[in-house]
Amino acid sequence: MFVAGLICLLAGTAIHVLQTGFMNPFLQGFGDLKRMFVRESNALQRENERIRTQTALPFWKKSLLRQLTVYTLGGGSGLILCSLLLLWPVSY
Repeated sequence: MFVAGLICLLAGTAIHVLQTGFMNPFLQGFGDLKRMFVRESNALQRENERIRTQTALPFWKKSLLRQLTVYTLGGGSGLILCSLLLLWPVSY
């Protein structure tokens, strides 16, 4: 239970860091490297442009990530707290 809580906290923290944009320069560098080595087809370029122009998709993604962050951080904290409470009677 403790390890599952730690994994949930780690996942929630990773999602939160990605949401803040702290890793954007690093991730953009990998995107630039990908564009140097992998060629995109014209159909894929058109589809990516269509996705970029949609307004509902980024709003949906942000709300989903916000909810996922809250649930993983809350669930991880709860699992760790429960595991520590289950250890309490054993220690004395």
